[in-house]
Amino acid sequence: MGVFIGPGPASWATQVYAIAGGMAASVLGIVSVFAVVHLIRERCTMPWVTIGLRVVASWLTAVSAMVAALAVR
Repeated sequence: MGVFIGPGPASWATQVYAIAGGMAASVLGIVSVFAVVHLIRERCTMPWVTIGLRVVASWLTAVSAMVAALAVR
């Protein structure tokens, strides 16, 4: 994900800094989402919470697949 944040016509050092920052932000975002989901599942043991998280995850997967298809096109 961070590779796509690189600026177009820029010096090599600027591109490296931009890509490193984009990758760090991507990893931090993924870890934060994992932590939030883990806390929700730990504190709410009701079965509908697990089902709701699975529904949200499936919608996110579908949206990601559609965006990837549009990017490839």
